[in-house]
Amino acid sequence: MAFVTYILLAGVVLGTQSRFSPEHLGLTASTAFVWTVIELVVLLLTMYILNVSTDLKYLDMLAYCGYKYVGMIVILLGGLAFQSTGYYISMLWMALSIAFFLVRSLRLAILPHSDPSTVERGNNKRRLYVLLVVAVVQPLLMWWLTRHLIAAVKL
Repeated sequence: MAFVTYILLAGVVLGTQSRFSPEHLGLTASTAFVWTVIELVVLLLTMYILNVSTDLKYLDMLAYCGYKYVGMIVILLGGLAFQSTGYYISMLWMALSIAFFLVRSLRLAILPHSDPSTVERGNNKRRLYVLLVVAVVQPLLMWWLTRHLIAAVKL
């Protein structure tokens, strides 16, 4: 739902800037879809290569990767209401929020639940690195997918 809402809101933002065309909706949708697939494939490959086992299935990971679209909606609404200042303020707030949410949520799924004395230290470090990379990549993708939608400020 957030994915479709993001695409429709991107169309509204482009329409308020008189840059709308139907091709932009298709381009926005396909770009967002491709980046989501790339993100999911890279995450699955990274977890496989680093031998990080977890109870999360690929649909769970897809759902966690999809949370960025909720933040992107808020960012676009902030940019729509307050131009570039609102965009950057809401971008900062949502980047911190999504990173905090992902660290708190995925920590329970990725980091082991067992006794620390029985867990291999190297594997625990790898799990922590995967968790932090996921939390850092989400805000970067949020910026990458919304940066072209906000008009540049003329100084």
